[in-house]
Amino acid sequence: MIAIRSALFNVFFFGSTFLLTFPAYVLSYVAPRWLTAYATFWARLEIGAARYLCGIRMALHGMENLPPGPVLIASRHE
Repeated sequence: MIAIRSALFNVFFFGSTFLLTFPAYVLSYVAPRWLTAYATFWARLEIGAARYLCGIRMALHGMENLPPGPVLIASRHE
């Protein structure tokens, strides 16, 4: 079952990334200020696919330990 869900996610991931690449390329020339929103849409689409196709959940811990101001966050993948 894990192999089937993984294969479905890979097909969705690479297919959606391929299909959304050309509009992003055009958008970078036509309306570059919308490119960040488009990238956010793509990222949320892939996270949603991981959640619903594979059952992967995300959890954030330790947000109270972040210093004020800009920081670099390196996530620990498990």
